[in-house]
Amino acid sequence: MPFDLRHILTALRSAAHFMTSTGVKIISGLIVIKLMASELGPEGFGLLGQLMTIVAITTMLAGGGITNGVIKSLASNPIRTPEGKSWLSAAFTLTTGISAAVAFACILLAQPLAGMLLKGDYAYLFICLALVQAVVAYGNLVVAEASSRGDTAFYAKINIVGTLLATCILAIFVKNFGFKGAAFGLVLMPALPGIIALHHALRHRRDIFDNWKWQPDRHRAQRLLSFSIATVIGAISIPVAHLFIREVLGSNAGWTTVGHWQGVVKISDVYMQFVGVFLIHYGMPRFAAAIEPDRALKELAKTLALLLGIVTTGLAVLYALRHWAIMLVFSDAFLPMSDFFPAQLIGDILRTTAATISFFFMARGYVSLSIGYEFLQGPILVILFLVLQGGAGIYAPVHAHLASNAILASTMGLILLIWIRRSAQ
Repeated sequence: MPFDLRHILTALRSAAHFMTSTGVKIISGLIVIKLMASELGPEGFGLLGQLMTIVAITTMLAGGGITNGVIKSLASNPIRTPEGKSWLSAAFTLTTGISAAVAFACILLAQPLAGMLLKGDYAYLFICLALVQAVVAYGNLVVAEASSRGDTAFYAKINIVGTLLATCILAIFVKNFGFKGAAFGLVLMPALPGIIALHHALRHRRDIFDNWKWQPDRHRAQRLLSFSIATVIGAISIPVAHLFIREVLGSNAGWTTVGHWQGVVKISDVYMQFVGVFLIHYGMPRFAAAIEPDRALKELAKTLALLLGIVTTGLAVLYALRHWAIMLVFSDAFLPMSDFFPAQLIGDILRTTAATISFFFMARGYVSLSIGYEFLQGPILVILFLVLQGGAGIYAPVHAHLASNAILASTMGLILLIWIRRSAQ
């Protein structure tokens, strides 16, 4: 079989794994939204939104958010090599230290966070979250090692089984225990894939645990943390910007309009999960493993073409079926949000382009460029929103989204061209 055909089939197989696992996560996520909205009503769903944000940020940053760094390091240095063993030990040490610190903070702040965010005595949720984020962190190490070898099937299996199990458990909790059950289920959900990954490693990959040693390594720790900076900024920049925009839009146009815009954002968040997962577990290992610049650029071109093809096709279908999708996920009260779709979808295609280039630079060791990209997303969005709100009115958020991603995609593309020219010299 010719090499090019083999490569194409491998790429399509990997894409199928990611599409399947992310598709399951997307459908499960929509089921969860529908279930909680119908069972708890707007007020209960709104309060749980606060908890969902905290859980999402905490689990995203579990273990220091070093997953990307671990994948890159092990892609170049497999754990069967002495260098790879040292990288995995350094990652374990960092994960343990950061998880312990986060757990301590969650327990210490449990009572004030419960009162501030959930308006009640729910401190036990944040104590549970302290344990959950540690499970997520260690599970991420197992999955990162598999991703560094290009084992996309393992990632898919872990997430599919974990997501389905978590959704079933949450549904039982919501139906039987209402708000409290939903809150506890939301905290528990992220731990399920981690538990399954750790169980699999205990049965089939005990060699991974042989390298989980307390081995402080300042150089490797700094290198791994340099990748997590981009993750931290990415987890904060856009959410803070959205918080500001919601307040301004709510004051000027009313919270019904905010709800319509947030509906589009939630749908965007669902399919952008696929983009992030694809780039982390498919793109990153290939970008990092390509030694020569020419080879790396070929991998970038193939990855970008495949990803944009999938995303553009999916968004075209979504736009064609937008009214049906709104009725399915929300209700007829949300139908006006269909007018927000065009600018949002085009902006997401541009965002996918910029993010792919950012991940490419991260994998090649230019972490500061990725950090800059992640940081600028929020401020540019807010500035453009303020500039456009006078003329665009209620559509200023999505127009700002489109314009900000056009600027960022163009900027990242220009930086890539400069890098190509310098690499050719």
